[in-house]
Amino acid sequence: PLSLSPSPLPLPSLPLSTARLLSSLSSLIFLLLLILLGKGFTVTRGRLSRSESAKIIVFASLYGLTNSALLVCDSQFITRPSAANRNFPFHVRTSQIGAAVGEESEAISPLPLPPPLPAPLPPSLPPPIPRP
Repeated sequence: PLSLSPSPLPLPSLPLSTARLLSSLSSLIFLLLLILLGKGFTVTRGRLSRSESAKIIVFASLYGLTNSALLVCDSQFITRPSAANRNFPFHVRTSQIGAAVGEESEAISPLPLPPPLPAPLPPSLPPPIPRP
């Protein structure tokens, strides 16, 4: 494996709630950046009017409160199937196929194999051109 540091250190793991909070915060900051760029801030002008600033602050506050409420509601419910059900995933694992079939002579391929391709024909050469 490629290592970019002399002694690679393991990354610290964050709790799921902290990771979701940081993700929500990064979305808010990116959205504010896009709104400011759309208003022309630092591109065509250096200041925003009071009404524009107030609208952006109200929008950012409502967005942040909504995200916070969704994070609180989401933390109260189990949304991951692997946490709600020990037997998840429901598909048959490949290690269980042999036990489910029985003897090898009774094993049936789930998909029939296609017929073999015919042998390729030798390339045909064009007739020689007569020389005068």
